[in-house]
Amino acid sequence: MSLLDRLRNDSPPRASERASSTAAQERATTATMAALTGAATAALSWVAVVLPALLAWATSAQASATWGEAARVSTVLWLVVHRVQVLLPGGSVAFAPLGLTLVPIWLCWVAGRRVGSGLDRKTLTASTSPLRALAPVVAALAGGYAIVVTFAALVARTDGGGSSSGMLRPVLWQAAVFGFVLPLLAAGAGALGASGRTLERPLSALVADVVPVPPSFVRALRGALMATFSLLLCGAVLLTVTLAWHLDRILTLHRALDPGAVGGLVLSLGQLALIPNAAIWSVAFLAGPGVAFGAGSLVSAGGSSLGLLPLVPALGAVPAPGPLPTALWAVVLVPVVVGGLLGWWVAARSTPEPDPSAVDCIRAALTAAALAAGFLTVLMALSGGAAGPGALAEVGPSPWRVGLVLAGELAFGAAAVAWMTHRRISH
Repeated sequence: MSLLDRLRNDSPPRASERASSTAAQERATTATMAALTGAATAALSWVAVVLPALLAWATSAQASATWGEAARVSTVLWLVVHRVQVLLPGGSVAFAPLGLTLVPIWLCWVAGRRVGSGLDRKTLTASTSPLRALAPVVAALAGGYAIVVTFAALVARTDGGGSSSGMLRPVLWQAAVFGFVLPLLAAGAGALGASGRTLERPLSALVADVVPVPPSFVRALRGALMATFSLLLCGAVLLTVTLAWHLDRILTLHRALDPGAVGGLVLSLGQLALIPNAAIWSVAFLAGPGVAFGAGSLVSAGGSSLGLLPLVPALGAVPAPGPLPTALWAVVLVPVVVGGLLGWWVAARSTPEPDPSAVDCIRAALTAAALAAGFLTVLMALSGGAAGPGALAEVGPSPWRVGLVLAGELAFGAAAVAWMTHRRISH
C-alpha cells in the first residue's frame, strides 16, 4: 500500500474525530451558557423580591436594623419564596406567598424559552425526542440557578450573636433541591413549548415520545386539569365575594396600621402575593375540611374558631368566631357538581372508541377525579406551612384531609354522571 493510500484511509476517521470534537465543544459551550443564564435568572429574581423589602426598610422610621441585616432578612424571604424552610428560635418559616413564587417561575419560564428557541433546529430534529435534546441544557440552567440559591442560603445563615435579625438558618439541602427543581420544571416547560413550535408538533406528541400513554389516560388527564382549574375558579369567585363583602373592615384595619405611602404600597403588594394562597384555601373551604389560621384554629362551613391573627388587613374578611349559617354547608356540593361535569366530559369523549362499556367510562371518570384530587392536594401542600413560632406553626389547610375529601366528592359526581351519560348515549 502506498503512502498516499494510507493517508486516504486515515483521513475519514480523523475527519470524524474532528466533527465529534466540534460537536462536544458546542454542547459544552451551550451547557455553560445555559448555566450562566440560570445564575443570571436567579439573580434577577432575587432583585425582584428583595428590592421592595429593602425599600420598605429604608423608608420606615421604626426600622432599627442595619443595611446588612435588612438584606439578610430579605434574602431569607427570597429563599422562603422557593419553599426553603428557615429555622428560627422556637420554630420555623416555610410559608411561601405563591404570588411571589410566580416571579421566579415566570423568569425561569422565559429563560427556558430563550434556551429552547436558541437550540439548533437540526439538533432537535436529529434527536429521537426533543425532550432528550433539551434535557442537558435545561438541567444546566437549573444547576446554575441552584448554585445561586444555595450560595444565598449560606450567606443568609446567622446564629444570633446579638443581631436584631436573630438566628436564621435556611435548610441547605432544601435550597439545593428546590433551587434546582423549580427552574427545572419552569424552564423545561418554556423550552419544550419553544421547541414544540419550532418542530410544529403538539406538546402531547413530544411528551408521548418519552412517556407513552394510552389515549384514555390522556383524556382523563385533560379532564383532571379542567376540573382542577374549575375548582380554583370557584375558589377565586368565593374569595372575591368575601373580600368585597368585608371591604369596609379591611380598609379600616389598613388605616389603623398607618403604614405610610411606601409601607402601604409594600403591604398591599404583600397581600396581593397571598391571593393565590387564599384562592386555594377557598377550595378547601368549599370541600368542607376548611383552613387553619394558626394552631388550634379552624374556619370551615361548620363555623369559625380563631385565636390571635397576624396584623394583615385582608384577614378582616375571615369570619368572626362562632357558628356559621347551616345553609352554608351547601357549598360542599360545588366539588360534587364539578365532578359531575368531569364525568360527563370524560364519558362524552369516550364514544369515539369502539363500543365503550359503562365500566370503561366510569373507570376513566374515576381516574380523572383521582388525578384532579392529586393536583389539588399538591396545591394545598404548597399553599400552607409554618409561618413562624407558636400558633403560626400551622397555617393553611391539611393537604391529606382536603385531598381525601375532594377525591370522594369528585369521584361520586364523576362516576354517577359518567354512568348516566353512557346510558343515555348507548340508548
